[in-house]
Amino acid sequence: MFLEAKKNLEAHITDDSTIIVAVSGGSDSVALLDIVSRVAVAHGWKVSVAHVDHGIRGAKSTEDAEFVRKIALARKTPFYMKKVYF
Repeated sequence: MFLEAKKNLEAHITDDSTIIVAVSGGSDSVALLDIVSRVAVAHGWKVSVAHVDHGIRGAKSTEDAEFVRKIALARKTPFYMKKVYF
């Protein structure tokens, strides 16, 4: 899976690009961030993390946002979050 994702990323993203990865906190988006981050090193891509705290699940939504923030912090990756209200 990694090699196929790497090939697709390299086919569509030019060197020295900035990539913003939307991370929900679920396993799929965290895996995507991991793959993009690993491929980015070889191409000079700048990676940032974006998260939307929709608040739909109450405290769980806040926990998701904090989890994603910690992932970004651990990777020394810029983190952007928007809280929305319904």
